[in-house]
Amino acid sequence: MSLKKRAKKLLGRRAAIAIANVASFPLRMALRRRLRDRIGMRDWKRISRMQAVSWPDDLSRPASLLDTNYYLPKILIALGIKRLSPTDGFDPERAIFIRFEDTTNAVRGEEEFKALEAVANHAGDLSGLTMINNGCRDISKRNVAKVFEDVFGYPLDVDPTTHEGEMVEKSDTNAQHDGRVITGPIAPGEVREDCVYSVLVDTRVDEGSVQDFRLMYIGELADFCFRERRRIEIRFSTTNIKTDVVQTSEHFSDEEIRLIETFCGRMGLDVGELDCLRDRNSGRIYIVDVANTPGSNKGLPLDGQIASLERAALYFAKNICGAEISI
Repeated sequence: MSLKKRAKKLLGRRAAIAIANVASFPLRMALRRRLRDRIGMRDWKRISRMQAVSWPDDLSRPASLLDTNYYLPKILIALGIKRLSPTDGFDPERAIFIRFEDTTNAVRGEEEFKALEAVANHAGDLSGLTMINNGCRDISKRNVAKVFEDVFGYPLDVDPTTHEGEMVEKSDTNAQHDGRVITGPIAPGEVREDCVYSVLVDTRVDEGSVQDFRLMYIGELADFCFRERRRIEIRFSTTNIKTDVVQTSEHFSDEEIRLIETFCGRMGLDVGELDCLRDRNSGRIYIVDVANTPGSNKGLPLDGQIASLERAALYFAKNICGAEISI
């Protein structure tokens, strides 16, 4: 892409964000008033003075509450937290460091982060700082399946050369949405090294559609989640027929919630989302995907987007920013 085209594309996005920010100003102010009332003035003032420093991907670029991309910037906007890159001047007494790297495996190491001039000058030793998702370095499907089996006690992945019947073949890399149902066993020569093979979870709600849940974890499992339904022929896509915000406790038991939170701890996840399936025959749940750069609420009507964002911001205020509130 030429420099001229890139500049035009960037200016187009910036213009769109500027317009969205103007359009969403009343929503933003109303949301902040409700959050301030729930959090309390003392904690609200402290939180709104905080700074979020993201690395290696930059969350300081323009965004709005109406943006359909990443969820975390919208939480920061809702709480009035300033978003910075490591090369900006920041106050280590007020900074939260967010490892935000939209890749399956962390490419850039912590030593490189510490060596950044701004961090070295302002913070040096990072041990006492609030670090979000710094321990969540591997969200590959293989690692998700390994941690899942360790915590839940039953497997997600299968050996494709011995498994009899239907199974799922999908990329080990995150966010590919290329799953397909195949029948096993298959010959060793047919096994793809870049793929994983897992049980086919029967999530049908009728003959034409399937259902899964997107759970939100912000220091603890949120009391709401997203129920997503899609046509069975595109079950591995992100194109939903319908998305609802539902109560987590209505669909998951206390023991399942405890195990899900243990799983998040083992993954090193502080803030993120999980794709969770329930098999309609066995009743078992399966965590099949972890996102440490969450992007929830696509497909929700505006009122559902704002309501879920408000709840997410409260969890962030409590568990990340230390607000003394009950949710």
